[in-house]
Amino acid sequence: MLLNEEPEEIVPFDNKNSCKNPNRSVVCYYEKDEKLYRRLLKLDSDTIILKKYMAVAGFDLSPRLQTDLKNQKFNILLNRMIDVYRATNGIKILPNFRIGDLETLDSLSTYPVGSCFAVGTLDCSCWKVTEADLSYMMAKLLYIRPSKLFIYGKLKEEYKRILEKFCK
Repeated sequence: MLLNEEPEEIVPFDNKNSCKNPNRSVVCYYEKDEKLYRRLLKLDSDTIILKKYMAVAGFDLSPRLQTDLKNQKFNILLNRMIDVYRATNGIKILPNFRIGDLETLDSLSTYPVGSCFAVGTLDCSCWKVTEADLSYMMAKLLYIRPSKLFIYGKLKEEYKRILEKFCK
């Protein structure tokens, strides 16, 4: 049920028809939460569409750090439920590396240590990276030790340096 190979490309759902090779492409949901909530109403029709692609990146409702812990956990649970639904319908999943605050770190244990993960950078390129942000990323990397981390969107230099050190 989990993707364990490298895709040729990762494309947002809205751009899925631009894939050069759907059998080697992962579709992601690189969109604001407001649009993602509307996608929930199309879960069945999206699932049918996604079957022609290599995999789908884990659903990505934001477990925003600024929100109540219960809301973070709800979004993480909803993301996982959608992933399970898709997996039971024959679609491979490239799990999402996003979590809420460090109290939700254990949600990554849904997947085996060393799994491949994907993560988008939507909204992350807007703000200044702090030492706490970098420590947070290291905690996630050390906790689950992904075999590969596929990033879609623009990645800040500070994060690139950590990933280069970690992935050596």
